[in-house]
This record gives sequence, structure tokens and C-alpha cells, in this order.
Amino acid sequence: KDGTEKARRQMLAMCQSDPEILADVLGHFVAMVSGNLKSAKEDRDSDDESDDENDEILYDIQEALSLARRQGVLPAVRIARILAGEGTSQFSSDDAFKDTPQHRTIPLSVALDYVGAVLDESRQEISRLKSEVEEYNQLCNSMEAEVESLLRASQSIPTSQAEQVSPKINIEEMYSKVRMALDDDEKTESK
Repeated sequence: KDGTEKARRQMLAMCQSDPEILADVLGHFVAMVSGNLKSAKEDRDSDDESDDENDEILYDIQEALSLARRQGVLPAVRIARILAGEGTSQFSSDDAFKDTPQHRTIPLSVALDYVGAVLDESRQEISRLKSEVEEYNQLCNSMEAEVESLLRASQSIPTSQAEQVSPKINIEEMYSKVRMALDDDEKTESK
């Protein structure tokens, strides 16, 4: 729970081996830097040491974000909620803000690399899906045109030709002829 550099490094190392705790670690880092920024505003005396510590924590947040992106276990929306100070739970809760007048949040510049990468990936996925939908639409249109041409071709054939192309076979008549032929063969063999 302490905010030393060694403790933060250990937390990040645990995230690499167990990605499930990444949300908690990220939330803890956000709470730490938010608390430091809040106390610095109240004291009005920000010394270089606390600024350096905040910069180190912000750097650790960037490292945790790059780790989250590589692992892909946390949805981007959940990470955005954690960075906005909404907590580490999977679903946002409006009750969490009733007690705290100010949200615990971090500067956007810390998350800019992560957000930019997520938006680029989303844009590429949207482009890929859009091209697949266009290709599917073209295939459907060509199949629809082919079906229409086949229907027109079948309607333009005169009825006399249609009968010649597919003559009707009387199954019952053929069956009776086969039976009669078999019966005749049996009679000739039995004689």
C-alpha cells in the first residue's frame, strides 16, 4: 500500500504475471497521484520532491497502460473509467461520486498514447468491417442479378420447348412395365 518506487515496481511486476490485478493497481496509482495533487493544491507549497514523485507515478501509470494494451484483458472503457477516477469495478457506479465532491482523475496527457493507440485500432477495425460489408453487398447484388436473369430466361422459353427439355415421366406406368417384364421372365424361366 505504500507508494515507494520499489512498491510500485513490484505492483507492475505482479500485473505482468497476473493480469487480473491490473485494474486494481491502475486504480491505486490514480488514487495516489490524485491524492498527491489534491494535497499539493491545499498546501500551495509544491516542492520539487513531491512533483518528482507525481511524475514517477504518472510514468508508472503510462507503463501500466502500455501493459494493459499488450495484455488486452481490460476493455478500453473500463480503463477510461479507472483513469477518470470512477473506481476499478467492471461497471461504473454513480453512488461512488456522492461522497466525493471532486473526482480522482489524472491529466489526459498521461493516457494520450494509450487512447491514441486504442482509437487507431478501432478505426482500422471499422475500416476492415466496412470493406467486408461492401464486399458482401456486392456479392449479394451480383447473386440477385443472376437470379433475376435466370428467372427471365426460364419465363422466355415457350411451353412446347419446356416440355421437350424436361419430358414428364410417368413413374407408375414405368413401374407396371417393369413388373410385367419381370413377371414374363419368371414365367419363361419356370417352364
